[in-house]
Amino acid sequence: MSVQGDFEGPPGPAPSVAIPTPRARRTQAMRSSDTQRRLCQAAVELLTEVGYANVTTAQIAERAGVSKGAQAHHYPTKDDMVVAAIRHLLADWQEGRAAYSSEAVGSQAMEQLQQALWQNIFGRPDYLAALDVVLSSRHQPALHARLRDEVKGWIATRDATFARSIPLKDPAELANFLSLNSCVLRGLATSMEVATDEALPQRVMALWSEMASAYLAQRGAPASSVSTPNPGSTPRP
Repeated sequence: MSVQGDFEGPPGPAPSVAIPTPRARRTQAMRSSDTQRRLCQAAVELLTEVGYANVTTAQIAERAGVSKGAQAHHYPTKDDMVVAAIRHLLADWQEGRAAYSSEAVGSQAMEQLQQALWQNIFGRPDYLAALDVVLSSRHQPALHARLRDEVKGWIATRDATFARSIPLKDPAELANFLSLNSCVLRGLATSMEVATDEALPQRVMALWSEMASAYLAQRGAPASSVSTPNPGSTPRP
């Protein structure tokens, strides 16, 4: 006697079972790099929000979501943490350097380049944070020297990029122009701390770009000798 349902036909194919793909296991180096990135980003945010004088490593660890012990392992002192944060910020700024590199020299192009410098560097809240750190460290020689080394390399890269758009053949004159340009934008950045007119940067950069373009047009002839800037001066971001 057969039981209905038994041996009604050959068995069908076995149902497919999805085999989970094993997740790539992160190495210790990858975990350390991620922790350092989170700490540096948290430090930049807090330096921007509360300033160098008020930030603590405990606050940074909490913002980053890591233990105080992990923070101290990677950056034993506040100075170590701050220098790493500034290095992280400078690398972020460098990623946008293509925006202020151009072969054009006309007044309209100059204004566009100045706007790019403003949007990518000088007009950002974290620019003032970096400037605050550098200025606050001027009475701490060891920290100041470490920050100066970090900033000098970034300034050299920034100016070399922007210099591609500046038709000045005399190296000293070019260096002076680049210094003047950064002084104008740095002054504008600090003035915005008390200014109430949000359109001020656009007006100032339009005027400065017009003046700079007129100067460059005038100096199209071979440049005369210009004194070289003091190489020992302290760099400002």
